Amino acid sequence: MQREDRARLAQEIAQLPERLQLVIQLYFVEELNLSEIAAVLGVSIPRVHQLKAAALEKLRLSLAD
Repeated sequence: MQREDRARLAQEIAQLPERLQLVIQLYFVEELNLSEIAAVLGVSIPRVHQLKAAALEKLRLSLAD
């Protein structure tokens, strides 16, 4: 079951817009903090927070189906 869940999560992440995918990757895989991600993207820390929240909400909604 866990393998199926991971595969589905990976599939749903791949469906996100590229910028949201990058935020998810930098935060959860590369383990960068919000200020580091902000520097990489050239945006403010609050904007990174918004992007991360949007990505997680989209994933939550798509996985709830």
